Amino acid sequence: MNLKYILLLSGFLFFGVANAQDDDLLKSLETDETAVPIPALFKCNRLVNGHTTETTAKHHLDYKIHHRFGKVNEGPYQLFGLDKGSMFLGFEYGVTKDFSVGVSRSTQLKMYTASLKYKLMSQTTKGKKSKPLSIAFLTNIGCNGLSWADQGLAGRTNYFSSRLTYVNQLIIARRVHPKLVLQVAPMVLHQNLVTAADEPNDLFILPVGVNIRTGRSSRLNFEYQPVLNRYKGSTATTPFSIGYDIETGGHVFQLIISNSQGMVENLTVPFTTGKWQKGDVYFGFNILRFFSLGKH
Repeated sequence: MNLKYILLLSGFLFFGVANAQDDDLLKSLETDETAVPIPALFKCNRLVNGHTTETTAKHHLDYKIHHRFGKVNEGPYQLFGLDKGSMFLGFEYGVTKDFSVGVSRSTQLKMYTASLKYKLMSQTTKGKKSKPLSIAFLTNIGCNGLSWADQGLAGRTNYFSSRLTYVNQLIIARRVHPKLVLQVAPMVLHQNLVTAADEPNDLFILPVGVNIRTGRSSRLNFEYQPVLNRYKGSTATTPFSIGYDIETGGHVFQLIISNSQGMVENLTVPFTTGKWQKGDVYFGFNILRFFSLGKH
């Protein structure tokens, strides 16, 4: 997608919606002096593969199991990808109501990650002190756990720092309708080690997302993560993912279809090669279970 259209789209989403009408419930809560926080814009802190503006509640633990099967176009012999799979395990803990920390491990590249996330602002209803957006900041560090031999790098001088990648992201969301939330999340991903001489170490990504409420306990999500400075020799493709959230008490269950097998920012954007038009897509699911670790 052309860069200027991406920027125009993001601008439309967050500055052209200022006059969008709020639902009757939100209007009934607002006053001229006091701005009332809008309840959680998203069901959880993941849209599909990427983060939302939500943070884990204070003194709560969010345990995640993500799974992606193989490619659908592998046919009946591989049961359309169900014979293969990639997995992600993660924990996120709410230190305060706006600040959470997380760790995870992915089977892809045997990658470990550690993250910090802070909510800078929460959208509120209209009023003299209202806030039109929810904004969160995410930073993480990823470590590639594959042996140098498995990466084809044996027999040369290798450094631990070459295993590391870093993500810094500003996540901005707005509920523009009782059933519609839009999100844009500009991100910088730094890779200490790249494979090609003309490949940039820093990737600038502009993920956009749509969250549609389809029922009291269900949401439909769309996530598009274009790279703005992809180099010409890259074989990577743009991740596009669809998810369906189902909330069941202390669980959120997400059904996923995506052309990316990566399930964390450090993997999703740099290593996606699937093409939707060729059936290079992966079915999968995310399971999120919440535990209260604080006093009632």
